[in-house]
Amino acid sequence: RFLRMVFRDAGSVVDAVPDGDRRRTTLAVRHPRQIAHALESHHHGEDMFLWDDLERRSPACALHVEQMRAQHAEIEKHLTALGASVDAWRASTRRREAIAVREQLDRLTAALDDHLGQEEIDILPVAATSFTPAEWGRLEHHGRRTVPPRWLFIQLGFMLESMPAAEQR
Repeated sequence: RFLRMVFRDAGSVVDAVPDGDRRRTTLAVRHPRQIAHALESHHHGEDMFLWDDLERRSPACALHVEQMRAQHAEIEKHLTALGASVDAWRASTRRREAIAVREQLDRLTAALDDHLGQEEIDILPVAATSFTPAEWGRLEHHGRRTVPPRWLFIQLGFMLESMPAAEQR
C-alpha cells in the first residue's frame, strides 16, 4: 500500500511546481528520488533474501519467482528512466521536463501496480508459510538499514497514511 500510494501521488508534487521555479524544483525532486530509493531497497531485499529460498522451499512457486525477477528488471528500467527525467527537470526547471517526470512516474506506477498485485496474490501466501518470523526479519532489517535516518519518519508517516485508519495503531 505504501509504495502504491507514494508513486500514485508523486505526480501531484511534480504538477505543483511552477515552470522555471528553481527553488521549488530543487525541493520537489527530492520526493521521486526518495520513493525510488525506497522501492529499490524493497526490491533489493527481496532479491537478496526471498527469491532463492522461496524457489528451494516451494518449487511450485518457481514460475512466479521468475516472473517477479523479470518484473524487477522491468521496474529497474523505469526507475533509471525516472532518475534521468528527474535530473533533466532539476537542471532545467522547465515544465517540459516536469511533464516527462510525470509521464515516467505514470509508467512506473502502472508497472508497479501490476507487479505488487501479482506479488500479493502469487508470492505472499506461499512465502508466509515458507519463512520463519526471524527470516522475515532479515527483510525488515535490510529495509531499515538502507533507509537514510532522516527519511525514516517520513516513510513511517507515508506507511501510516497508506493504511486504513483501523489498522494504523
